[in-house]
Amino acid sequence: MTIAIHQYGRGFIKASSILFGLVAGYAVAIILGKVDFTSLSNAAWFALPKPLEYGMTFSGTAIIGMTLIMFVVGLETIGNISAITTTGAGRPAKDRELSGGVMADGVATSFAAVFNTLPNTAYAQNVGLITLTGVVSRHVVTIGGLLLIAMGLFPKLGGLVAAMPPAVLGGAGVVMFGMIASAGLKIIKECELDQRNMLIIAVSLSLGIGLPAVEAISETMPGQMGLLLKSGLVPAALAALLLDAILPGKPDRRAKLAKDEAEYQNR
Repeated sequence: MTIAIHQYGRGFIKASSILFGLVAGYAVAIILGKVDFTSLSNAAWFALPKPLEYGMTFSGTAIIGMTLIMFVVGLETIGNISAITTTGAGRPAKDRELSGGVMADGVATSFAAVFNTLPNTAYAQNVGLITLTGVVSRHVVTIGGLLLIAMGLFPKLGGLVAAMPPAVLGGAGVVMFGMIASAGLKIIKECELDQRNMLIIAVSLSLGIGLPAVEAISETMPGQMGLLLKSGLVPAALAALLLDAILPGKPDRRAKLAKDEAEYQNR
């Protein structure tokens, strides 16, 4: 449904192909009796979040682990913003856009801790959505944020979305996650694929994809270290940064940004 509407739809219909695919899949799941509305019926109509519902404690291990994770989250945010500007706006990301995105993630995560939810991160699926729809607008993001706030204040609305079967979300994820990979390939294509850069890419990909497949890591490594290695994100990011810093022949990033900006202005 998503692919058909994206290919043959026009205007708003084409841009909303993911939404139509989700709605169609949800409807089919309801007809087949695959949707459990128990959580929806038990949810309240209106509720305000209670700050620090579970109290506040400080653990040295948790602080170190979260510091490393937030470091990687910052790298992920930089990658997502770069992918959005490259695929959506047709230009490289500016330094103020990158720093603003990372700071916004940090501030939002601080609020998330107070209101009993998980740390924030730039949602990579949005890269896929922007690549698929071509819609790059802060107004769209604002409307999405207001909808999320509404789901938090009106649990019935949030329960309606939460009741969606994983298979329906997975159907949309086939397209969105594929688009994320495509956007990543487009970014990689922008750099010179010489032996140095290909070595960095190879080591990072091997660690990021290979380590999560090794079940014994989380069992043999102590505490948070096992979890960090198990995710693959931390070792892949650290390997990329370390190799980029120590291997000879590092390109001048500012010169490349200036060249890319000049090419964009000429177009």
